[in-house]
Amino acid sequence: MTTHVLLITDKSGSMAPVQTDVRGGYNTYLDNLSEDADNWSITSVLFDTYVTTLCETTGVSDAPRLTVKNYQPGGNTALLDAVGTGVSNLEKRLTLGDGDKVMVVIQTDGEENSSREWTYDAVRELIDRLDGKNGWGFLFIGQGPAAWEAGRRLGTLSVNSSLGKMSNRNTYGAMATASRSYASGQAMGAVADFMEEEHRKGGTLGEDKS
Repeated sequence: MTTHVLLITDKSGSMAPVQTDVRGGYNTYLDNLSEDADNWSITSVLFDTYVTTLCETTGVSDAPRLTVKNYQPGGNTALLDAVGTGVSNLEKRLTLGDGDKVMVVIQTDGEENSSREWTYDAVRELIDRLDGKNGWGFLFIGQGPAAWEAGRRLGTLSVNSSLGKMSNRNTYGAMATASRSYASGQAMGAVADFMEEEHRKGGTLGEDKS
């Protein structure tokens, strides 16, 4: 059984103050999943004004980690293009076997302001068609009121992180445990509740490996 994780990660200009935190948390998350690498496949999409695919259905040990070269925040926030393109492309590529799952993790701190191809209605229709069906689950990690509103408009479950320096790292620290719980059959709602509770308690801090 394989759990396909799609990471859709904001690297717009507003992420600059927490870029080290994001790199550290993201990388530690992948390193943690590498402990049982055969169970995971990683697709990673980064977005600012444009959408960049970092890797597609790659083994977790081989998935690129974030560095100062590939994760340097700047530009605007093409959230809808990132989600629409990332999810629709993954759906086209995957043929899920018995027990396989897909976990889509959307992380942003800002408001959509530069998508050109996808609208809120189109992305929400896509998510509504897949979420909770045939092994697909969606998790939205939003930071700040603009991001929370974006999550509500997408219809995804939200983990409302604060804007504190360690918030991203704490959230990613809890995500490995949450991912394994989802892979073993726990509902995404319970996964979101677990991550929110871990975040309030301080979570598990990763190390910056950039």
